[in-house]
Amino acid sequence: MPDSATSFPQPDTFGPGDRVAVLSPLPLPGPYDYRVPADLTVSEGDFVRVPLSGRSVAGVVWGPAEGDVADDRLRDIVDRFDAPPLPAVSRQFVTWMAEYTVSPPGAVLRTAMSVPAALHPPAVATGWVPVADAPTVRWTDARRRVMAVLGDGVPRPSAELARAAGVSPGVVKALADAGALATVPLAPPEPATPDWRRPGLALTSAQADAAAALR
Repeated sequence: MPDSATSFPQPDTFGPGDRVAVLSPLPLPGPYDYRVPADLTVSEGDFVRVPLSGRSVAGVVWGPAEGDVADDRLRDIVDRFDAPPLPAVSRQFVTWMAEYTVSPPGAVLRTAMSVPAALHPPAVATGWVPVADAPTVRWTDARRRVMAVLGDGVPRPSAELARAAGVSPGVVKALADAGALATVPLAPPEPATPDWRRPGLALTSAQADAAAALR
């Protein structure tokens, strides 16, 4: 098993035309070779998308290619995910675990890639605002309540807007379909700041003993 004190070399970087080994989180015997396309640069540990058996799968650049695939059979990497690379210590752990358990390396890698959504950027939250030059809309009491809530100029997501106006989400959707509402991106929420003045929890005697030992 890799020692936590081990120093890891800087990852190799590969440019257009270079051949690299990519390990996918599948029960495969090892990495497959691919070519870096003309518009891409990748490094060891980068998460990439590659063609495999008629589909695209995610994988990790494992290092330089070691196979002897003919150039006319070598396929290009599709693209690179905008995500932090898999650290060298993690890649070495995958290799060690595969050898120790006599398992396919790709099957072990799957444990480190068990949340595929983590490779994609989070969706941008949006809220509704009134359209200044909206077309003529058939107004109902429910629709007027929606517009009244938005009268303070604060964009609101669909569920929050419907709840504040006391209407169903369908009323908000109908206003949007009629061109009376438009979406704008919402700023991400500010992270909570720890407050050292806030009183702590009341601990039991056993919890207090544990806390004292940790201190």
